[in-house]
Amino acid sequence: MNAPQTALSRENIKQTYIRKKEWLYLLLALCLAATFMAIVAAVGIGSAGLSPLDVGNSILSGLFPHAHPVRDALKFNIVWELRLPRIILAVLAGAGLSIAGVVLQALTRNPLVSPFTIGLSNAAALGASVSIVAGAAILGSQQLAITVGAFCGAAACGALVYAISAQKRMSAVAIVLTGTALTYLFSALTNTMQFFSNTDALSAIVNWTFGNLSGTTYSQAFILGILLAVVFAVFLRQAWALNALSSGGDEIARGLGINASGVRTLLGVLSVILTACIVSFTGVIGFVGIIGPHIARLLIGADHKFLLPFSAIFGGILTLAADTLGRTLFAPLTIPVGIVVAYIGVPIFLHLILSKKEMYFQ
Repeated sequence: MNAPQTALSRENIKQTYIRKKEWLYLLLALCLAATFMAIVAAVGIGSAGLSPLDVGNSILSGLFPHAHPVRDALKFNIVWELRLPRIILAVLAGAGLSIAGVVLQALTRNPLVSPFTIGLSNAAALGASVSIVAGAAILGSQQLAITVGAFCGAAACGALVYAISAQKRMSAVAIVLTGTALTYLFSALTNTMQFFSNTDALSAIVNWTFGNLSGTTYSQAFILGILLAVVFAVFLRQAWALNALSSGGDEIARGLGINASGVRTLLGVLSVILTACIVSFTGVIGFVGIIGPHIARLLIGADHKFLLPFSAIFGGILTLAADTLGRTLFAPLTIPVGIVVAYIGVPIFLHLILSKKEMYFQ
């Protein structure tokens, strides 16, 4: 191939890449718009049915109280005090778990890794269980004790997995297996606490381990929103490094001038902190960290510059849909979001394994 043909070929590749980026940006904008519409729709769905006009009036009254006075105090309170906090937290939690899953999958080069499968969620459940039994006596507030206990449990699990892997110089597969073993250990410890707990403590532990968005506050949503924004910005800045680590491993990354160990440590720690914060507010929600990234990869490919935002959107919509179904399907009975996510997630999870059977069943 002569020089003019080579230049022409490069120009064609460049133009194709530019067109693909433009299409992905357009699709991203459409998905964001769809997320916004899903949030508005979810606000109007519930046992106290609200029309789109009611929702719009209530939202405007909350945002612009002087220009748009409250017309119906009951509907206003339903929107702003009951539904919006849990809807916002559902979207943020789903987005956070999903991007944490993307990063952990890239670091381990395993598409089946998530915060749930490496033990973080079960460790949080153990920390919450300890707090339910004894934490309130120390901190004075059971809700604060549960939040602190769950965060500490998940953070301790992440630190333990990384300490073991660093000490023994484990491969990515060994790290996943270590996390799986710890998942069973923490689950057994939590079950042991349930066995010896009184009726009230047992009910609280079981309710928390199902994943629950009831009682969500704006302060929780604000804290998680700030943390998610910071962590997402760091992840996005390291998208090129994630591409290198996920496709070629540490050797390829180092060949491209990337500090593989430093990036792995930074992003791994941030993933643990983000997951710990989420589960300390919501309880255990599994599968989102697998399903969100999987759907995004099927749609847009493995470029983390786009995989991260699309995974966040799909994870947020999935969690929002699960919570909306849980609080409306058998109203006034509310099914915890963690249970509904599992019903949705298991079939997709099995599909992922079966569709990649040449990789996992050789």
